[in-house]
Amino acid sequence: MGRYASNPYPPTTVDPQSLACLNCFWRSIVRDIYEVLRQKQAEQVQLGKQIEALQNAAEKLRSVAHLLDEEHTDHDSLSQI
Repeated sequence: MGRYASNPYPPTTVDPQSLACLNCFWRSIVRDIYEVLRQKQAEQVQLGKQIEALQNAAEKLRSVAHLLDEEHTDHDSLSQI
């Protein structure tokens, strides 16, 4: 005789309507998870675009920063005269 030879509990039956309801519940959870994943991926793409735009702006600012520094130096030279 094995370990599980005598089961003291009666066999369990599942109501088909309850099973269908449970299946709908799990499908809605999985659908919600995939929707959250899609939203997060869209946010990631948007953040990537924003980062790229900020990097481009920083590059442009770096390219004119020396001009601003020269203006500041020229202004200081004129004020000392």
